Amino acid sequence: MTVREHNDEIFKPIFLHSSFRTGSTWLWSKFRENSECYCYYEIFNEILEDINFKNILQSPSTWNSHHPAGAPYFSEFSPLLKKVKGIEGFDQEMAFSDFFLELNGDRDRVNKTSAYLASLVNLAQQNRRVPVLSCTRSIARVEMIKSQIGGTHIFIKRSLLNQWFSYSNQSQNCNPYFFNTILKTVNSKNQKDFLLNIRSFLAENISVEVYSKDDHDILLIGFLCIHIYMNFRYKDHFDIKMDFSKSPSKSDLEIAERMIMDHTSLKVDLSDYSDIISAPQRLIGDIDRVVSMVRSLFAQGIDGTNDDMLRLAVDSELAAFREGYEQYRRIAGSAHLQLEMDDVAHRHLQERFNAVTDELNETQSAADRQAEELAARIKTASDDLENSVLRLQEAERDLQAERALHQSLTDQLAQAMGRIETLEQELAQSRAYYGKLDRRYVESEQGRISVAAEMQAAQEKCAALEHDVQQAANRARALSEQLEAAEADKQAHHQSLTGQLAQAMGRIETLEQELAQSRAYYGALERRYAESEQGRISVAAKMQAALERCSALEHDVQQANHALEQQRGEMHQALAEIEFISSGRAEEYDAFDRRWSTMMNRINNNSSK
Repeated sequence: MTVREHNDEIFKPIFLHSSFRTGSTWLWSKFRENSECYCYYEIFNEILEDINFKNILQSPSTWNSHHPAGAPYFSEFSPLLKKVKGIEGFDQEMAFSDFFLELNGDRDRVNKTSAYLASLVNLAQQNRRVPVLSCTRSIARVEMIKSQIGGTHIFIKRSLLNQWFSYSNQSQNCNPYFFNTILKTVNSKNQKDFLLNIRSFLAENISVEVYSKDDHDILLIGFLCIHIYMNFRYKDHFDIKMDFSKSPSKSDLEIAERMIMDHTSLKVDLSDYSDIISAPQRLIGDIDRVVSMVRSLFAQGIDGTNDDMLRLAVDSELAAFREGYEQYRRIAGSAHLQLEMDDVAHRHLQERFNAVTDELNETQSAADRQAEELAARIKTASDDLENSVLRLQEAERDLQAERALHQSLTDQLAQAMGRIETLEQELAQSRAYYGKLDRRYVESEQGRISVAAEMQAAQEKCAALEHDVQQAANRARALSEQLEAAEADKQAHHQSLTGQLAQAMGRIETLEQELAQSRAYYGALERRYAESEQGRISVAAKMQAALERCSALEHDVQQANHALEQQRGEMHQALAEIEFISSGRAEEYDAFDRRWSTMMNRINNNSSK
């Protein structure tokens, strides 16, 4: 991706290069106040890889940054947001891994960086505004950016002492990010021999990112070496150098405004500049050792630079740093030492508090674990008890169902037994009646008329008997249906019992049909008797046939009784199984069996008669 060509210079991009804690955010906000500018904040900030639609428009962080108030820092990036997160073209390596990426370095990384920057510039130019791109990680990449993108490049420099104090103060406020940037910078790729020496020095003296008092001096050495190196090596690539190492006067700020106007045609108001000096976390342990170590590291020289010029630059920077530090120590040294002592005492108290807190947390965790285990055991016991109660309730319901079924069967069998006894009595009366009818017919010729009347009565009696048989059959059907329901819920052998009951019903239906045939026969007999006097003899014969028919009916009843006897055997088996399930009801089942045996004996005795 390349920057689009324009006929004029009005949309030429502007790059603000600086290190951390140098006032670059303030200068960026000054350009942002100009409506002609489209200002990107920290174009190589690692946050850009994870930024999304939710947080890109959030207000600036509330950490003690001393930044000026304003709109969300990264809102200008919004059109380039990816669907999930991140900015189009940006990747994590651009933050620190490519910190020292140069034009003749990794071609793929140079192309990716150029394409990303071109997309930012083009977006601003499409909106007919001047692209302003700031970053605290771009000083060493200025030559590459200038060659690939062009534009005006402004460098912001702050007093190294005040910058270091700001780093230290942020660490005191539980923000070690800026201390960490020192290590991230020296661990980046594309480094020269001098930077590799600094990396080795820091690696030998600092092993973790929880810094002790001695580590602060080591980090300071790395900080000074990195910044003196960058300020010296890349100073000639900038179009405007704004050096705020010493508090600038009003005229200095006006000169800076004119330089910006001359190079960019933009008016920027810098009149509200102020350098806030932050109290460091602690004083330098050994300033002489720090200065001596920095000089020894630079004594090896830097490839491609003039050693004499380098030495003068190093001496100048270290002299200014030392002078400023000695002045600060004279003014605030004793107070700062007291603060350090108080800070040490506070840290000891904090450590004791943390230890007690950890112990309390461990005790609470152990109590919580015991409570959780006890709760789990109680829940398990409660579940077991609940399951036991459910099983007991289910067993109780089954027992009640068995009792209800037993009572129902007992009542229905008692009704059936009573009805059979009634039918036996009516059958005996019918047989006696037919015998009496026969005797009366033999005694007198005149009995013909009475025979006819009695035949009618016999027919009515047969109809009543048929009705009773029908009711018995209906009750037998109902009993069979209930037995079938019980058999379906309990045991398979009830199916055989139901089949036998069905056979008995079939036999009863056959008897009903034969009774209907007998009634029809009596009707035909009456008609034939009315037609001829000679019918008297045929009536007698028919009566004999009717008696034979009744004998056959009795034989069928005997067969039905035999089937009922088999049914009783099956019923005994069923009762034995029920007795096994409900042993507590043994006496009731014995009484039921005795009544059943009595009923069957009566049926057998009547059949014999």
